[in-house]
Amino acid sequence: MPRPRIKVYVVKHLSWHYNDECTIPGSADLEKCFLSRDKAELYRRELELQGPADPYEELAPLRTNWPEERIRAWLAQFHLSEPPRDVRGRYQWDEEWLIWVEGVLGREDYLRFCELFDRPYYYHVIETEMEV
Repeated sequence: MPRPRIKVYVVKHLSWHYNDECTIPGSADLEKCFLSRDKAELYRRELELQGPADPYEELAPLRTNWPEERIRAWLAQFHLSEPPRDVRGRYQWDEEWLIWVEGVLGREDYLRFCELFDRPYYYHVIETEMEV
């Protein structure tokens, strides 16, 4: 008799190693499993915000390639005022402003807000089944 199965959402970490097919991930470490996609995505965002596991890799300043109109709509969606601008008129996503944003939004919405920044993704959520 087959065992019952349930749908689960697994957060996995991709690490890329050289191979002849450089677009194929060399390995994937499973981080954590959830019954809810929303909880899995929240955990993935938290891991992404912590940055890469390589302590020698420097993180570039936060930036986005979104056009200004889209950034303003994103800020409005979260009911946020614009961040300060630099001398060229570009947004400055400085630490003080981001700390303020997290205080206003709370951690969960702050992680959603940070999806606007251009960063490589090291974690993915996959849907699968597990026997119980």
